[in-house]
Amino acid sequence: MNRGRREKTLTSRKIVQLLVPTGSAPRLVVLAGLPASGKSTFSDGLVENGFVRLSLDEIRKEIYGDANIIGDWKVTRKIIDERFNAALAENKNIVIDNTHFMRSHRKRVIEIAKAAGYVDIHVVVMDVTLEECLKRNAVRSRVVKEEIIRDMHKWLYGSEFPSDAEGLVTVLAPTDVRTKYKVSGYVAAVA
Repeated sequence: MNRGRREKTLTSRKIVQLLVPTGSAPRLVVLAGLPASGKSTFSDGLVENGFVRLSLDEIRKEIYGDANIIGDWKVTRKIIDERFNAALAENKNIVIDNTHFMRSHRKRVIEIAKAAGYVDIHVVVMDVTLEECLKRNAVRSRVVKEEIIRDMHKWLYGSEFPSDAEGLVTVLAPTDVRTKYKVSGYVAAVA
């Protein structure tokens, strides 16, 4: 869903290179996308380039031994907030790898980052079709209920799609080549 923006086809490696900051200001990348849209796989490239990844899935796996166990939301929220604040205090480049299908979810972390002095804020949308996410979800080890993914899709692709008011928005849509994306928004403009 390129929403009228200029589009280019780029490799995931090139996209990551363009998201790694070249100046001294730390960068926050907020990923948004349905379960099984490739957020964690994409964020691997940012982590390999020095970003700190924060993920509720990883925290649940760490605490409960299984990312599927939602557990006590207050506990996971406290841990992710502590780690987020520590990374902000150290001026680290941060990627937040969660669904962020609602604007309020993104707004919360963006406001915390801005309060810590971050000005280089990006929202990267993994624009994978609902059908493809459902197909991927069915064959992965951590299966999310179909109705939950469908509800998230209604929100994200309805009134909650990221806007430039939130930060520099980049939309990544997979192509037939596993390592390439159709890219619109910030990254397409600077490529």
